[in-house]
Amino acid sequence: MEDRSRAADARSVGSNGLTAAQTSAEAVAQLTLGDHLSLIYETAEDQFASVVPFIRLGLQRGERCMYIFDENTEEDVLRALQAGGIATDEAIASGALVLVGKRDTYLKEGHFDPDLMIDLLERSTAEARAAGFSALRVTGEMTWALAGEAGSERLIEYEAKLNRFFPGSDCLAICQYNRNRFSAEVIRDVIRTHPLVIVGQMVCRNPWFVPPDELRAPPSLEAEVDRLLRQMVETAKIEAELFRSEQKFATLFDKSPYPVALTTWPEGVLVEVNEAFERIFGFSKQEALGKTFLDLGVNRDPRRRAQVVAELQSRGSAFILEATLYTKQGEARLFSIHLDLVDIGGNPYILATAQDITESKRVEESLLETQRRYQEAERVAHLGNWEWNIVTNELWWSEGIYRIFGLQPEEFGATYEAFLATVHPEDRGRVMAAVDAALYQGASYDIDHRIVRPDGTVRTVHERAEVLRDEQGKAIRMVGSVQDVTEARQLEGQLHQREEELRQAQKLDALGQLAGGVAHDFNNILQAISGLTGLLKLRADSPELLGRTVDELEEHVRRATSLTRQLLLFSRREVTKLEYVELCELVSGMAKMLRRLLPENIQLSVDVCPDPCTVYADRGQIEQVLMNLALNARDAMPDGGTLTIRTNKAAEGWAWFEVKDTGCGMTDEVKAHLFEPFFTTKPAGRGTGLGLAVVHGIVTSHGGRIEVESAPGMGSTFRVYLPLAQKEAPRTHPQTAARALESGHGERILLVEDENGVRQTLAEVLKSLGYEVMAVASAEEAFALPEDSTFDLLLTDLVLPGLSGVELAIGLQSRWPDLRLLLMSGRTEDQVAKYAVFTGRVRFLQKPFDLATLARELRNALA
Repeated sequence: MEDRSRAADARSVGSNGLTAAQTSAEAVAQLTLGDHLSLIYETAEDQFASVVPFIRLGLQRGERCMYIFDENTEEDVLRALQAGGIATDEAIASGALVLVGKRDTYLKEGHFDPDLMIDLLERSTAEARAAGFSALRVTGEMTWALAGEAGSERLIEYEAKLNRFFPGSDCLAICQYNRNRFSAEVIRDVIRTHPLVIVGQMVCRNPWFVPPDELRAPPSLEAEVDRLLRQMVETAKIEAELFRSEQKFATLFDKSPYPVALTTWPEGVLVEVNEAFERIFGFSKQEALGKTFLDLGVNRDPRRRAQVVAELQSRGSAFILEATLYTKQGEARLFSIHLDLVDIGGNPYILATAQDITESKRVEESLLETQRRYQEAERVAHLGNWEWNIVTNELWWSEGIYRIFGLQPEEFGATYEAFLATVHPEDRGRVMAAVDAALYQGASYDIDHRIVRPDGTVRTVHERAEVLRDEQGKAIRMVGSVQDVTEARQLEGQLHQREEELRQAQKLDALGQLAGGVAHDFNNILQAISGLTGLLKLRADSPELLGRTVDELEEHVRRATSLTRQLLLFSRREVTKLEYVELCELVSGMAKMLRRLLPENIQLSVDVCPDPCTVYADRGQIEQVLMNLALNARDAMPDGGTLTIRTNKAAEGWAWFEVKDTGCGMTDEVKAHLFEPFFTTKPAGRGTGLGLAVVHGIVTSHGGRIEVESAPGMGSTFRVYLPLAQKEAPRTHPQTAARALESGHGERILLVEDENGVRQTLAEVLKSLGYEVMAVASAEEAFALPEDSTFDLLLTDLVLPGLSGVELAIGLQSRWPDLRLLLMSGRTEDQVAKYAVFTGRVRFLQKPFDLATLARELRNALA
């Protein structure tokens, strides 16, 4: 690289960042306060090529600039400064630019005195700082010293003394010497007194500079030898450093992984390329040198060369452009090209370094396309994503969220509190609680809530997020998504409404079918009761017939009770009474009743687990499940068979009982609809379709499940799983029918029942049990009783004309605080009554009830 070698001969690294030789335009930008230069020129072009950039840079840096003219007139100087782009009128008006002559500076006292001139520089520097300028920048034409003015012989003394003044001061200066007018001896001494010298538009660090003390000392051959030797050593160091720098530059140039090329300015002729250029573009160095990029076909746009030249001229510094270049094989590649204008051996060149960004650009464009598609998907799906830095409380939203919330990024504070401000006031507390639960309890954040847009529009959004934690488990970030579900929730609401309407229509249709089955069963029961009561009237004198007939009446009442109980369970209107139930004892007790319900051609087999199987359940409802399954099994074996009931424990805290028959079995289609309300395979009028639906409802409400095995001709097995109780049930003894009724002790009971027949019957029964009874038909009649009336217990129906039974109970307890309560009803949809029963505040009787149940509940309520 011949050009680089030539440049190396004139370069070395010096202080203040200056190399040993640089163009004045480059060098003046690196001058610092305290610098003292001499400008040795031969033409006005060389003179102002250095002085104008010096003044221009000082004005840009906020310094006051002083030009002392002599050889040139003030007008000549102003024209040169203006040609260099300096607005002289504005600068002079602001005090930033001062033009003065020799009589106001060097010869102010009528003669030249170095010390007075240095005093003037010192005062001028202080005045510039006081006026708000950062420093004083001075340049002076020195041709006045040639006119024989008094004191001009002290010129070199003055230059030497300046080297003591400038260091540490807020001032720097260029002393201008016209080589055509000064003698060689003076120019030699000027060179010796300036550490920096500008020659032919080059700023040079001066190796022949003599420190001021040595210059002013008496001539000494010994000192001269020392200085020469020191200069030789310094020159050798500079040359060594230059060589190392050149080697580094050559290595970097040649071994750079990126293509590097050096071209002439401004023609663009290649003078050097590196190995990467040859490898990537496919041209050898011999093929490339001496040609332009256009000649090689690397650049196929002729306008680009002119654009690069114009850009470098206007900028005066490096810049980067992206351009498509072509290899020798014609492959187009996209490059990022770094272009800089460099000086080598006093000649300008363009240094170009290219980085292939084809793949990265393709990836970038792919990412941008993916982002665009994602944003489009967000827009279509009304979706957005967010990230919250919990530590710094910085919240980032995607474009989709801003669209959902009706906000612009500049309108949003990007904090958690700013987000909360957008949440509907009625939902804000719930959202905060959900966030806290996610942060501090590890709960999932999955929530619907409303937001209020700036225009007042209310929208519903669904949010889902995860919490990210550090190694100590501390929450540090939360990332999630938001979806506008306003229309979806509205449609869901409309759909639910339509579904409810459809269910009601289907239920009405099903109720028509149900009526036949229910009416059939009730008519049979009523017919039996009617026949038995008629028989009693005809044969009342027969004690044997009387006893048998009463037993049969009780059985028919029990059947009617069972039927209404199924209806109440299906409609979820029966109060659940949870207690510890021993499943094996319950099955054993039910087996005795089931034997009476089965025909002679069906054999009953019972196999109970020897270990306790205690569940926490409603005894009556579990009995109903067993009864319904047994009756279904019976109906599945019209020609006889075996009905087997078993109990046992399962793993992981479950108990089970199963009802197995040897009947006709079921198809998969029948099994798929088995637990649907009103679904039945029995003939019309022979079944309600409620039995298995009630069974399913009871079991699931107890936290259990049902497994069914069946196939046509193979019978059916229904296995019911119930969770075992957490603690063992207290041991009890089943009550027998022969146990004596619990009688009263003359307690006063207020009976409120609007049905006349029921009221009269209950009043008689209560009296027979040993109680005093006051019976009324409504809450109003009860409140009309005298204040001094006293009662121990209120037995009231829930559904009364006017005030309800609950309202009556509350009112009477305010009158008689010690009054005990026993509520009864054929239906119990009253939620107040349910709550009272669940909390144990009152007793409850489900109509119809038998005498023993009434007697027991009365004693429990009065206990």
